[in-house]
Amino acid sequence: MIKKISLFLSLLIITGQLWAHGLEIEITRKAPVVILKAIYDDHEAIGNAKTIIHPPDYADIVYQSGITDINGIFVFIPDAPGDWLVQVDDESGHKVKETVTVDSAFFSNESPQQALSASANLEQKEHSSAPCKIPVWIKLLLGLLVIFSLTTIFYYKKQLASR
Repeated sequence: MIKKISLFLSLLIITGQLWAHGLEIEITRKAPVVILKAIYDDHEAIGNAKTIIHPPDYADIVYQSGITDINGIFVFIPDAPGDWLVQVDDESGHKVKETVTVDSAFFSNESPQQALSASANLEQKEHSSAPCKIPVWIKLLLGLLVIFSLTTIFYYKKQLASR
């Protein structure tokens, strides 16, 4: 009996880990702002995710904090070049830390029209992804497998009890 319970709990733990999905940050630099988009690995936007920005060389100081909008967007205006630390937490177990490099060209003294034109041509996008991406069809298959397994265990126990 204990072996069966241990096996059942092991299956639950393993399938729980397989169903976990990662958190990604899409980073777009468009002077004078840096646009962050928080998404799960299946491209679902993460609204209301806690976001913290740390300035270059000061990881213990919070430059800006807040939450993403309903579309997973958070925008900040860096005031110095360097490597900015970005932390996004959906507060349900998914967190990611990413470094956003802002170079001195980002702060050029061009006219606003030239800056817009240049940033449109030089827009940079990066992806920071979690280590594991599982397709939706596999998640569905695993869900069906768990349901089938639980049903089998239920009817097996029912049959044993009726003997």
